[in-house]
Amino acid sequence: MARRKSKNEAALIGVAVLIGIPIWIISKITDTIGATAFIIGGVLIIAAIVFYFVQKRAARLAELRAKYGDEAVVQRIMRRTYWQGQTAE
Repeated sequence: MARRKSKNEAALIGVAVLIGIPIWIISKITDTIGATAFIIGGVLIIAAIVFYFVQKRAARLAELRAKYGDEAVVQRIMRRTYWQGQTAE
């Protein structure tokens, strides 16, 4: 009779599959398009994500500056700090 797998063995197999599948997909992509193109694509994706968050922060700063006009208040809001006399708005 076959031995049943313990919960730890099943979890280990799950982790191996979870790690192995992305590695297998990446290896197939690099075999298809080449490692250099894959790395350049990854760098471009990361740069696009960073650009998006920088633009989002700049837009939020501009919005807060237009609304409050006080740089100290804007910086407190961006740092997510609380201060005495702060309104709910």
